[in-house]
Amino acid sequence: PNLAELLDLVALGTVADVVPLDANNRILTWQGMSRIRAGKCRPGIKALLEVANRDAQKLAASDLGFALGPRLNAAGRLDDMSVGVALLLCDNIGEARVLANELDALNQTRKEIEQGMQVEALTLCEKLERSRDTLP
Repeated sequence: PNLAELLDLVALGTVADVVPLDANNRILTWQGMSRIRAGKCRPGIKALLEVANRDAQKLAASDLGFALGPRLNAAGRLDDMSVGVALLLCDNIGEARVLANELDALNQTRKEIEQGMQVEALTLCEKLERSRDTLP
């Protein structure tokens, strides 16, 4: 196999998992991002970029870390990571779009759950603060 064809995955995995960018990782990530910008990436990455409303030609590391990565990770956090794996392995753009939309919906659910947890935590903190003020 042509290992250059895997560089899109290398870039996504390196940035999304916050792997230190030593000299080798920096080069591999740069090459992978260049391939994505040139449209030489797998359909799953193209589909994720579409659902995240990101322009592949203007791809930045932040797109991988803050737009694509969370969508992929949402599947494992809320459901079954096999959806993300299937997306990255899929060769058909139509199937990739269906899977990317499923991941996008899971990510939206994750955001809503996190928002609810944040509100609950802040409410508990406020109650603790009020009860502390009433202690003798």
